[in-house]
Amino acid sequence: MRQAIVPSSGLLSFAVLYAAAELRPGKGLSEAKACTPFSCEHTHPDYPPAVGTKKLDETETSVVWDLTIPPGVRLPPHEHLYDYSFYVTEGSRLAVFSGEDASYIFEFDSPEGAVMSFVRKGDYMHDVSGALPPFHSVHGVQNIGNTTYKEILFESKPCACPP
Repeated sequence: MRQAIVPSSGLLSFAVLYAAAELRPGKGLSEAKACTPFSCEHTHPDYPPAVGTKKLDETETSVVWDLTIPPGVRLPPHEHLYDYSFYVTEGSRLAVFSGEDASYIFEFDSPEGAVMSFVRKGDYMHDVSGALPPFHSVHGVQNIGNTTYKEILFESKPCACPP
């Protein structure tokens, strides 16, 4: 059900992705895969550092973040433990850096209205569309554009764990 880069109707598509993740069979609150206390601890990070600027919502199956990066600002390395999608509310050009040695990996334009989705496979994040190369789940991001970058990021938890 996930989609990559969706211009014009991006926000609607993102809302549909969010709702579908909350309601899909096997992932809804009443039908979610059972988690042991250990698996909830393991898959429910305290986010040091956070993957977003501000946590907007969290349920047993998802976390929603606001992310703002002013021009020239480089975020510290963070780790994505979950698959995630984001909707760009204000676009810019971003560069991705290794979380291990801060080396440059790639850069890309992330225009307003775009929706991108990534799945975690092992220690790497994979762009569902295939437009971007795989990158380590621990990475940093810098806004190398001239405008403030803003997105709403949605993480899908692999099983139902209390917020």
